[in-house]
Amino acid sequence: MAVKGAVFKAARAGGHDPHLMLAIAWVESGFSSKATSHAGAVGLMQLLPHISRAFGCDTPRVPACAAKAAVALYERL
Repeated sequence: MAVKGAVFKAARAGGHDPHLMLAIAWVESGFSSKATSHAGAVGLMQLLPHISRAFGCDTPRVPACAAKAAVALYERL
């Protein structure tokens, strides 16, 4: 699945456990890049648009972009 591959690639590039990032994606969106929360979070990793942009992703519905932004956010936690 392309979505899982994007998460795996972003996690490995960031030096993080791909399985952890996959678990986050599953809990947040069920692996759906079309997911939208009532609070306005969008995409695979359920990032708010301003958070997504702050971490370099202008298109959070694109799995590779969302995964990279989520990994960058995770690094800051």
